[in-house]
Amino acid sequence: MQTKIVKITDENKKEVLEKAANIIKSGGLVVFPTETVYGLGANVFDEKALAKIFSAKGRPSDNPIIVHISDEDQLKELVDTVSEQQKKLINAFWPGPLTIVFEKKKEISDIVSGGLPTIAVRMPSNPIAHELIYLAGVPIAAPSANISGRPSGTTGEHIYDELTGKVDMIIDAGFSDIGVESTVLRINNEQVLILRPGAITKEMLEKILFPLAVIFAKDRRELQFSPGTKYRHYAPKAKLEIISEKMEKRAEVLKEKKLRIGIITTKQNKDSFEKYKPNVFVLGDRNNLEEISQKLYDALRFFDTHPVDIILCESFPKEGLGVAIMDRLDRASM
Repeated sequence: MQTKIVKITDENKKEVLEKAANIIKSGGLVVFPTETVYGLGANVFDEKALAKIFSAKGRPSDNPIIVHISDEDQLKELVDTVSEQQKKLINAFWPGPLTIVFEKKKEISDIVSGGLPTIAVRMPSNPIAHELIYLAGVPIAAPSANISGRPSGTTGEHIYDELTGKVDMIIDAGFSDIGVESTVLRINNEQVLILRPGAITKEMLEKILFPLAVIFAKDRRELQFSPGTKYRHYAPKAKLEIISEKMEKRAEVLKEKKLRIGIITTKQNKDSFEKYKPNVFVLGDRNNLEEISQKLYDALRFFDTHPVDIILCESFPKEGLGVAIMDRLDRASM
């Protein structure tokens, strides 16, 4: 397959998105930007196209795919009922980085739901994604654009090597704004279960859904309803260790063992690791979790071109967006 790679601009936007929408309509695959990470998209109603997603990514067939919509009319094509609590979430957070798990219509393919009776849906706020879905005229099923298990793509360049020759088009719009995947939640028995943390935090959800309890799901039977929870994800090629304290000491121990060391650190601590350059990636200001989040996968992919034996990464407080950041780091280090 020949992949068309396009850097989208204001001048070519209309032409590029019309071509991409036609690819989706005709059963092809398009990589496109969203505010979270890049997505690998296909027509949700085309089973052959859905199968191509799993083939391109090497994705396990029991891993659900999030479906992206441009408006609530498209939601009606996917689900029969929307609860009052779900309506509150839609009004508060759509379009945006929140995925809601619904009971799906029976006619929706089990391929997209990983064999489950549910479907995970979100409405992206990224204008390119929104326009592409609108022009395609169908909801677009789109997991993250990467080989399964690897760090998600947050720029078009991240994706070129992995997916060129496996998809019809890659739309490159530079860095994603958020840099980690959407929050995924399911409402079950009057509880709000966060299946995967993201930029929509527990605290934000509690404000909208009070007095419902909002909790992080831990039971595997619940976690299966979300992508990114069952298998090893987000992992760089080298082994990753998350260090909560005394990172310099740990680096010295590994250096004595003649190991090549990579460092992921913050602006506040970068001077402590001068001796490890050029294998040092500075995420940004430790107090700016939005900046840390945006650069996280770029940091993990950095060491694909700066080969090391082990990567040491600072840990972050599990509060607000820090919960999502640490979730991705913990899974990458499994």
